[in-house]
Amino acid sequence: MKLKFPPILIKIVLVIIVFTLTFLIYFNTLTTDIGWSDSAELALQAFQLGVTHPPGYPIHSMLGYFLIIFFNEPYHATTFLSAFCTSLTSGVLCLTILELTKNPIISFLSPFIFAFIPNIWDTAVVTEIYNVNILFISISIYLIIQWKRCQKTILLLLSACLYGISLGTNLGNLLILPAFLFFIYLQRDKKVQNLTIYLLIIGAFGIPILSFSILRSSTSAPLGTQYLPTSFSGAIKYFTGYQYGTLSIRDRFFYYNRTIQHSQIILKNLLYVGFIFALLGGYNQFRKDRSISLFMLLMFLLNLGYFTYYPVRDYSVMVAPAYYFLTIWIAFGFDFLYQETSEYPLSLFRIGFVVCLLLFILYPLQSQYDKRLDRKDRNRAEIFSKESFEIFPPDAAILGNWSVVTTLLYFQKTQNLRSDLLIMECTSKPRTYAHGEIDNCLDYIENAFGSKPIIIEDRYLNLLSEKYSFIQLSKNWFVIDKKTQEG
Repeated sequence: MKLKFPPILIKIVLVIIVFTLTFLIYFNTLTTDIGWSDSAELALQAFQLGVTHPPGYPIHSMLGYFLIIFFNEPYHATTFLSAFCTSLTSGVLCLTILELTKNPIISFLSPFIFAFIPNIWDTAVVTEIYNVNILFISISIYLIIQWKRCQKTILLLLSACLYGISLGTNLGNLLILPAFLFFIYLQRDKKVQNLTIYLLIIGAFGIPILSFSILRSSTSAPLGTQYLPTSFSGAIKYFTGYQYGTLSIRDRFFYYNRTIQHSQIILKNLLYVGFIFALLGGYNQFRKDRSISLFMLLMFLLNLGYFTYYPVRDYSVMVAPAYYFLTIWIAFGFDFLYQETSEYPLSLFRIGFVVCLLLFILYPLQSQYDKRLDRKDRNRAEIFSKESFEIFPPDAAILGNWSVVTTLLYFQKTQNLRSDLLIMECTSKPRTYAHGEIDNCLDYIENAFGSKPIIIEDRYLNLLSEKYSFIQLSKNWFVIDKKTQEG
């Protein structure tokens, strides 16, 4: 049954059901271990209300800091935050599709496609920022679409507020600002006035939030950061992620390989045929409303295009907005076929399309659920960290890779374990810690050798073997013992 103007009660019920079902599945598969790398760092900075690695995620830290009140372990709070935000995003997606298609069946089912995309589910059950980010973006999108429909200025203002706040969930959202401005420009009335108001509101909310990273860095230096945002040049390099090579040009083979690699990931996540439905739906949306269609297409291309070529290994989880739009287009594709077959006897074709849509949901759910249950209770990072703390000698300096260092620091700070240890990243690039700035870990080893025990992770032994000898503490940790004759 097609509802041209769905009552508000139906909207609320659909959103609540979608939110509840996705949250229950996420909650049952939440990881109970802090894990490694960014998850540990994000949870630690939420605990400290500190500054994260570039380009900074102050909203995540603030929300996590608030939620920690209700949890015994900080990382439980921040992992809960990921699941909650992703589930709520699925609810907003249901509301958005219902607004665009007026089809309650398709609107109810389609958000589960988004929720069970492997990349989305991966980040929904760990501590990550992308889930918080897509929530703010999705609400901002819904509000500005509603503003187009009824031209109520308050909706435009609220959309700008949410977008401004979203800059504190991921500064990469600046990339999709042209899409919002283009959409406003496409509307007939008060173009200049609306564009001006939108930009002013974004600045009013975004600038103070981003200033948090600058102000807080002066007292609590972000981990793993080469450039502190405490000076103008440092702030530019921090907010642009300069240390990751984001502004560098790669060779053509990098771009070719990334294009092929990411295309394969996306097609697999959409079960291949889902992309065909997305193409059909995108075309159908363009026929119905060109301004909204172009608005979404531009955001999709900006988000997907930039992060596909982002020079880090986990780039594929950074495109949650792209999957959000793909889900909307898949919904449009199913809605188009659903409506086109309305005149067939007994609506057998309609039933067939609904069954097909259910398969898009149930297959990813079934294929992933047991595996996620199996690994949810693995506490490898916590066990590794606490066993390491037991074998480290007093007043030692610990040097390891980013993933290990953030996890060790998390347990050291949140559980007050081994406060005598200096835990640092083993890198030749400058890093700033509470105990001071280290320009190069090799220089630090040279200067500190003999004055305190220095523990090095096994992966760095070859780097130092020509100059030092080692005593093995465990499988992963070695004490730098003495200089070799050649050294």
